[in-house]
Amino acid sequence: MSCMTKKLHVIYGDLTLGLAGEGFHVLFSYTRGGIESISPGQYEAAEVLGYTKSQTFIKIILPQMVKNCLPSVTNEVITLVKDTSLAYAIGTVEIFTRAKQIVTAPNITFHSMLPFLVAGIFYYIFNFLVAGGMGYLEKRMNYYR
Repeated sequence: MSCMTKKLHVIYGDLTLGLAGEGFHVLFSYTRGGIESISPGQYEAAEVLGYTKSQTFIKIILPQMVKNCLPSVTNEVITLVKDTSLAYAIGTVEIFTRAKQIVTAPNITFHSMLPFLVAGIFYYIFNFLVAGGMGYLEKRMNYYR
């Protein structure tokens, strides 16, 4: 393995750890907030019904927490996808950097916006699928009811 390859592995590892760490932190905060948003009466009702702590969490708290957190999680996933385009700041080649390299390549005789258009369509389709999937989950959970 060459020195350059090792350097790229370190850069990609740092990028992956940074984005994953930031995403995990934010999702953990949403989860904690979702659990804290559940009324204490829910816990008391479960206790009256004779549920154990694990039954209370799985059958009562978790479904309500997921329902409360789903819109925020959807937003965070889409933001995380958009944040990957900031990877160029540390020298990592991502989709928009690759589009710029294609446009400015010396063997290309024309400067076209086509690579940027393709990259933008890729981001749009991916985010559209994520938003559509999360919207489907929200409807299945009767979120707006």
